[in-house]
Amino acid sequence: LTYSKSDGAVKESARHIEDAQDHPETTYPRVEGKRIPGASGHDPLHRLFHDRTRGRQNREGYAVPVCNQQWPGYPELSQDCDEYPFASTYEGATRHLYDDGPYGRFSLRPILFSDNQSAGSRLGTWYGADRILDGDAFYVRIVE
Repeated sequence: LTYSKSDGAVKESARHIEDAQDHPETTYPRVEGKRIPGASGHDPLHRLFHDRTRGRQNREGYAVPVCNQQWPGYPELSQDCDEYPFASTYEGATRHLYDDGPYGRFSLRPILFSDNQSAGSRLGTWYGADRILDGDAFYVRIVE
């Protein structure tokens, strides 16, 4: 999956993913020694499809509450809580509940809702077009 920082429709999403992959220590939630997967085939993400409850927990149970605490009022600024790894992956915000790893191996940032919605729509289209099924591995590449 590729996103471009020069694509006006998804540039904020692309910058967020790049920061999460390359500089996880600068992202929220702040967790010392945090490493976020998904930048290469050596440390991929895995599509989450069948467990809809886990996908909702990734977003509504963990991501949005952290955004609300860190950036109160962001929705009034026409922003969504963008999460990486995506809520539609096993590596999403609830990963620590399922694999006994440490909390916080994800990144959150408020970005314009239109950008977040465009990036999410492209992700969904890509899943279908490339037949990415539940559990399939993939990585996210950010280009200029």
